[in-house]
Amino acid sequence: MAAPRDSDAPVVRTPSWRQFVGPVLTLTFALILHSLEVTPARFPNPGVLLSLAVVWSAYLGGVVPGLLSATISLVYVTWFYSTHSWPLDFTEEQSRRLPAVYVSLPALAILVGILQARTRAALGELALSNAAARFQEVFDRAGDAIFVASPDGRYRSANQRACDLTGYSEVELLQMRMADVLAPGDLQRQPFRIAELNQRKAMRTERKFRRKDGSTFVGEISASITPDGRLLGIVRDVSLQHEAIEKLREALSLQQATLESTTEGILVVDLKGRWVGYNQRMLRMWHIPAELAGSGDDGRVLAAVCEQLQEPDAFLAKVDELYTHPLASSSDEVHFRDGRIFERYSLPQLLDGRAVGRVWSFRDVTDERRQAAALRDSERRWQQTQKLEALGRLAGGVAHDFNNMLLAILGEAELLERSMPADSVHLEGVRNIRSAGQRSAALTRQLLAFGRRQPVEPREVPLAELLQGLEPLMRRIVGVRVRLTLAVPRDGTGARVRVDPGQVEQSVLNLVVNASDAMPDGGDLSVRLGEEHVAPEGATSRGARQAGRHAVIEVTDTGVGIGDEVRPHLFEPFFTTKEAGKGTGLGLATVYGVVEQAGGFLEFDTQPGSGSTFRILLPAVAGEQDGVAPEAASRDGRAPAPTLRATLLVAEDEPLVRQFVCMSLRRLGCVVLEAESGEHALAIAESHEGDIDLLLSDVIMPGMSGPELAVEVTRKRPGVRVLLMSGYPGDELPELAPGQQELPLLSKPFSGEALEVRVRDLLAPPATR
Repeated sequence: MAAPRDSDAPVVRTPSWRQFVGPVLTLTFALILHSLEVTPARFPNPGVLLSLAVVWSAYLGGVVPGLLSATISLVYVTWFYSTHSWPLDFTEEQSRRLPAVYVSLPALAILVGILQARTRAALGELALSNAAARFQEVFDRAGDAIFVASPDGRYRSANQRACDLTGYSEVELLQMRMADVLAPGDLQRQPFRIAELNQRKAMRTERKFRRKDGSTFVGEISASITPDGRLLGIVRDVSLQHEAIEKLREALSLQQATLESTTEGILVVDLKGRWVGYNQRMLRMWHIPAELAGSGDDGRVLAAVCEQLQEPDAFLAKVDELYTHPLASSSDEVHFRDGRIFERYSLPQLLDGRAVGRVWSFRDVTDERRQAAALRDSERRWQQTQKLEALGRLAGGVAHDFNNMLLAILGEAELLERSMPADSVHLEGVRNIRSAGQRSAALTRQLLAFGRRQPVEPREVPLAELLQGLEPLMRRIVGVRVRLTLAVPRDGTGARVRVDPGQVEQSVLNLVVNASDAMPDGGDLSVRLGEEHVAPEGATSRGARQAGRHAVIEVTDTGVGIGDEVRPHLFEPFFTTKEAGKGTGLGLATVYGVVEQAGGFLEFDTQPGSGSTFRILLPAVAGEQDGVAPEAASRDGRAPAPTLRATLLVAEDEPLVRQFVCMSLRRLGCVVLEAESGEHALAIAESHEGDIDLLLSDVIMPGMSGPELAVEVTRKRPGVRVLLMSGYPGDELPELAPGQQELPLLSKPFSGEALEVRVRDLLAPPATR
């Protein structure tokens, strides 16, 4: 920076008190001498003392105060040497002294004043020089660029930082204008208006500067106008601050983008719970309008949130607890009235180890909870299925021998009943034996039904007709205490399903019996038939094997309902809440097995004290009804022929069963060839000279099985018809050989009438079947 000019040097002024103190003290000293009435005799030369006062006054105040003190001293000396009368009169000696005093005192005042003025001027110049040096040092060492410019914008001085910042030397800057160091684009964007600065006297702005090497930087200018009209500017390089701000903006943008891309709702609040940040996901999850979120009215927002919750008080209590403990974290669940479930997490926002706010995050786990519930339900169903499967296998294992024994008992009882006269006293006992055997057979069918191992003969059945046919029996079951309502189409319409009608009838009756038992004091029971479309996305969770149209049989009662402790065991075999002797615990297990075997699924809804609803859903089919089952032939009123001229080969390893079957067939007039095994039967078929019209064989026998025997016999005798018998469930039967046709099957136990119907049907001419 250039050295300060002389005109720039400050004027050193003497304080006013120093100008007046000398003359005042001189006057005071003279008055004191006058009051003491000092005479020339006592004090011959007062001018000497007064000269000291003049010197002191000139030293303190300069020439003028010194001359004023000298004048006061001269007046006193003149009065002192006079005769103290007017006109003044002086002695010769006094007249000689006065001129010397008149000359010496003013001269002394002038001399001392001039010397003092020069001394002060020298000291002032030295102080100014020191101040200038100090100012130059501060000016050059300033961390900001400092410059002084003339009103036309030309640089007049600049410090070292200005040179370092722009890359120009001081000499180069002093030859330039302020506009020369501004970036061209910046100058076009915002011209430098000195006139505006003249009006405002001071201003602050940011400009983009261009260095000598062409690079640029952003500078913050603080400008003002000096008293002499020049421009004083201080420039600070804020490029790093701008870069930091830009990086911060990028970081905030990235943070916001991250918040918006997450599937969780994020909310940031301060220590008082005021919203300071959130993502759009959070607004959508909580159904909060954007204008409400941006209103700043946290009370309205919180009220809108609480309206959606099942337990708003607990929600608010948790919020208050966390705001009371700023460093605490939390994790819990929030349940909505519409069934949604959110996981709520809360962590403190820390800055230098102190809490400045709180971050809330919300994750919608509704689908996860539903899927978990569906998985638990599937596991429960799978476990239930495994239980049924295990017990079903057990039932299937004993079914063969048990059915053979039942067939022998029922068969012998039937033959015995037919041989007795109508007035026999033993007839009732025989009938009781048959009844007990039939109930045992029904129990076996139930065991096989819930285990899905009962042999079935499915056909397309109109459920409306089936339920209408069951109505009289259902009304007898429920009695007069229960009001039964049957809601089925009466015009022959309604869903058709492919099922074993007997199994469906048994399932409906089991549900009706259970509903009636649940209303010991009476009530309302309704059986309704409807349809429902099972959506693909809900099929698995509901336990359906397939989606699509289903027929629905719904049984609803107003009974006592079912408690939570009972529900998990509803379909377990032999589980019952009834008194001993009033239930086997196979009713609902049987229904479950029948429905599963038919490809459907079972649903129920029950609450203690509010009744129960059980729904059987079966896949609906379209098509005409199949022909009636073979067993129906016994009910169509046809009179069987008195005798049946045919030769039958019977293969049965159980003697009592073989005996009953052979006796029943011989009663029809048939010629019966008995065999105790498959090998024995094959030998008879090879050695018998006459025709064999029908082979009646048990399926499972030691050695050769029934199907294998049928293959060999029909190969040797192509015209032989075959009827198989079995006490095993259908899925335990041997698999058919490749190319082998499925053969008719008569399930054990069967009656003599059923055997007769099947045999006559198989031996009837094709045109009459």
